[in-house]
Amino acid sequence: MNRAGLFLRKNVLSGRFFVRNTIIALIFATVVGTPIIVLGNNTGDKKATVEASEPVFEVNLSEAEMIDENSLSVVKNRIGAEASVKLSFKTETLLAGTEFDFNGKFITKVSSLNIRENADENSEIVGRLFEGAYGTILGEEGDWTKISSGSVTGYVKTEYILKDKEAVKIANDYKVKIATVSESSVRVRDEGSTDSDVIYYASLNEAFPVNADLTNDQWVNIRLADSTYGYISSEFVSVKEGFAEAIPVSRLEDLDRIKEDNLREKVKEEEALNSENSDNDSSYSESENTSSSDNSSSSSDNSSSSDKSSSSSSSNEVSQGTTTEEAVNVDVSDRYLLAAIVYAESGGEPYEGQLAVANVVLNRLRTGYYGNTLSDVIYAPYQFSATSTSAFQNALTTGGSSTSLAAADAALAGTNNIGSLKNFRPTWYIDVSTIEGSYTIINNHVFF
Repeated sequence: MNRAGLFLRKNVLSGRFFVRNTIIALIFATVVGTPIIVLGNNTGDKKATVEASEPVFEVNLSEAEMIDENSLSVVKNRIGAEASVKLSFKTETLLAGTEFDFNGKFITKVSSLNIRENADENSEIVGRLFEGAYGTILGEEGDWTKISSGSVTGYVKTEYILKDKEAVKIANDYKVKIATVSESSVRVRDEGSTDSDVIYYASLNEAFPVNADLTNDQWVNIRLADSTYGYISSEFVSVKEGFAEAIPVSRLEDLDRIKEDNLREKVKEEEALNSENSDNDSSYSESENTSSSDNSSSSSDNSSSSDKSSSSSSSNEVSQGTTTEEAVNVDVSDRYLLAAIVYAESGGEPYEGQLAVANVVLNRLRTGYYGNTLSDVIYAPYQFSATSTSAFQNALTTGGSSTSLAAADAALAGTNNIGSLKNFRPTWYIDVSTIEGSYTIINNHVFF
């Protein structure tokens, strides 16, 4: 008996002969027609089902080092004459290439992707995804995928996202630090200083990708909704690894509004400074005149002041006629650059509206306040948010459309249909009663 027990432990129960013993057991079971289960522990990560018409066998592969797919092929070949064997593997763990669960998830693979309310390119845009942003897949509808990301739910074109296993392959490449706001209405500043301009007010639980290179113990550098960056006090955020999520349109609108307000304040300050300098120059000149000239000058100043007051108090809509400005000479790349921003900002507007947008850019260029080149003006911080869109990027080499290219060419040649106006907003976004000075409305935009 002792010798028999020793033989069994050495040649039958030993793990070294697990494959051989499994085969023998299966063949035996096939012959006698009795189903058996080869037992293993529950710690393994693979499972195969062996099926025959009669009987059916299930093999738990708990030791991956001993039993793998090749071993199962041996089993199949040995008993194929007696029974039909089907091999299947549990795949749920294949998406665990990252510590984040990507079953039913997606990652955005393009620089900027619009989320639309319905599966239609003409449907309202409800949010935006940047490259590397992720979310949950809710369903498919033709060429569209319904997704949920952050607080946004809507449809995206399927061709611009990676799903499930494909998402796992690149997930670690897009893993970033995410700053989540822990207080309500936290100021985001242009620079890491309490003396710098406030460019946004972050809400409780808003999350932002972090630029680690410009982050320190006091200030966290975060990417905002329009791809620009700002600083938020480290005291009011928690930072951990994760993935960016969709940005709702409302956040973009808030950014635009705050930037517009900041710009107006700066313009007012500059105009006040220029006015003060002009008054000082005028006073110095007048002191050298005779009293007779002083009287004449005084009378003239009063008249001018009255005119200015009248002009300042008028905020009515005016009809801007077409005028001819001095032509602006640019190279081919700048021609397409102007046409691209026209297309991205007003591609759905009629020609007159696109011409007006082109002239906004050129009017800003003429002031020198936004920069001395077309590129400076178009890429000026906090101005044309459409520069971050795929529509703009795609239009850089084509001009966007024949209409946007024609509008850009006409504006560069000197055709101006908005006078000296330098700003525009959608009609639904601005209350014209708040506009100081003249404005004009062209289709869906208010120019002021």
